[in-house]
Amino acid sequence: MIKMILLIGLGIAVALLITAVFFMEKPVEGSQPKNQIAALLEDLCDTFDGELAVEALAEDDTMLRSIESYSPEQVTEGKTSYSIFCANCHGAAGEGEENFGPPLKQNVFTRGMNDEALLRFIIHGRPVDDPFNISGVAMPPRGGFPSLTDDQIRGIIAYIRVLDAES
Repeated sequence: MIKMILLIGLGIAVALLITAVFFMEKPVEGSQPKNQIAALLEDLCDTFDGELAVEALAEDDTMLRSIESYSPEQVTEGKTSYSIFCANCHGAAGEGEENFGPPLKQNVFTRGMNDEALLRFIIHGRPVDDPFNISGVAMPPRGGFPSLTDDQIRGIIAYIRVLDAES
């Protein structure tokens, strides 16, 4: 169990770092954000035992879940929930909206997390001052909709996975 928690934490942190580097804008003169990210990644690698992470990954097949494992009903309900709760910021088809939410299709961050980790991320959100926030806009808890249930979020995740697989 501890190995799985460490793996999930390592996976999330690496996905965040990769996303930050991938979407990073040109640095302001005199700043070196890529060096700061490299330093964070180095610290992260020093914190986790690489062999432990590989061993935990081998034991954790939830990250390898295929889109066929989602029921058609779950995907349909997820599409409906997505259009209500997510499309305004992330685009009608997950293409993203400039100055709001990044694309969800072919997204390194969402691909780097299993469904439960992505569920926790959506539940908790991300403040604007988070160092890994690439949009400059806060991702509010539950997308800003406190009534959004965990089951609705799971449906949204299923829909996002299908969208991503189709792109």
